[in-house]
Amino acid sequence: MKVSRKFLILSLSYGACIVAFLAFSRFLGLNTDSIVHRSKNIVDLSTQSARSTENTVIRNTALVKTSHLKGNYNTSLGLEHGDVDKIRTVEDSSKTNSTCEPCNRIVFLKTHKTASTTANTIIQRYGYEHNLRFAIPTWRGKFSLVSPFDRKMVASPPGKRKTNATAAVYNVIANHARFNKPEMDAVIPNARYLTILRDPVTRFESVFGYYMVAEHLELNKFPNPIEKFFENPDHYFKKKPFMYFQLKNGMLFSLGLNHIYHNSETKVDRKIRELDKEFDLVLLTEYFDESLLLMKKLLCWDEDDIFYLPKGIRPEKRRYAVDRNLRDKILNWTKADVKLYDHFNRTLWQKVKDYGPSFDADLEHFRNRQRALYNECVDPHRIGKLGDPRERFLALYRNASDFCELLMKRVDGFVNIAREKQWT
Repeated sequence: MKVSRKFLILSLSYGACIVAFLAFSRFLGLNTDSIVHRSKNIVDLSTQSARSTENTVIRNTALVKTSHLKGNYNTSLGLEHGDVDKIRTVEDSSKTNSTCEPCNRIVFLKTHKTASTTANTIIQRYGYEHNLRFAIPTWRGKFSLVSPFDRKMVASPPGKRKTNATAAVYNVIANHARFNKPEMDAVIPNARYLTILRDPVTRFESVFGYYMVAEHLELNKFPNPIEKFFENPDHYFKKKPFMYFQLKNGMLFSLGLNHIYHNSETKVDRKIRELDKEFDLVLLTEYFDESLLLMKKLLCWDEDDIFYLPKGIRPEKRRYAVDRNLRDKILNWTKADVKLYDHFNRTLWQKVKDYGPSFDADLEHFRNRQRALYNECVDPHRIGKLGDPRERFLALYRNASDFCELLMKRVDGFVNIAREKQWT
């Protein structure tokens, strides 16, 4: 039996999309066998906990919608392939009130293994498109991994005397740093403060795999290195493998609380209360699109400003199975991060409630436009050969628009642009 060329191409395209969807769903820690939408009416703000049981209900179906609906959806908008500009001019039903002023002073505390690179590039792209000035790290693309942020970590142009970063006018801090609000305030006064958190269980597995902890601790000879790690976690933690400080309560550590205080409920609770006052919005990886909609409203941005392409998807070889028993061990090991995540999970849904009755409709509108843009930028028949290996499942069409190219740009790319633009 002859199979038509058109049918074969469509089949291959559909298969490629499914692979991309599964890869990104795994990145989020979603259950790809049964992805369930959480209805608002089951969110109890007094008792809700997103990950206290294994049967956590996930509202966000994925950060990226796959492209098998491409033809039907784009046709419904009156679009054909290549019409990226038209997608960007489709009416924004959640258009921010024109009386507010867009926020151009932003501190984004970039945490580790939380989809922070994807979120970061949204902020960096906004800064690039609006000619904002970035505070740039002196060391590669990171201000610090262990030491709290200090204004002296902000790079000065070559050949110029090092300053305390207060003489220059900056708009954005967005690279990896440990939180230190007084020093950040000195660089960008009156900024909006944002960060992102992730379910501590899926984040631990991501940290363990991405930073190759098994190899550094010589646990890769065991069937499941994480299981072996938890036979004696304190022993392995004291060995200080690469990025060990992210292995235990790494989010709270990045937000400024040292490990020696993580077993003190009093100090942890006090720190969380402080963070609640200091941050204007804490995004959650598991509810990425919902978080972006709240960010858009907070910053008085347009919907076009929060489009994205995913960044930093780990390959399968760096993933580990986590069963119920292992999950309980991780929850116990990361108690402080569990408290942190639970608190800001509750505040997120309170902010959704405060957003107003149009939230669900605005969310659907954004996701439709996001999916259409993804389909117009990403060629499902191609595999990327350049750039970060974790993003090679994303390859742009050969005639992709400048905006698609901008969506693909990573953190280091924006940092390099900022160095060249601000120092020449």
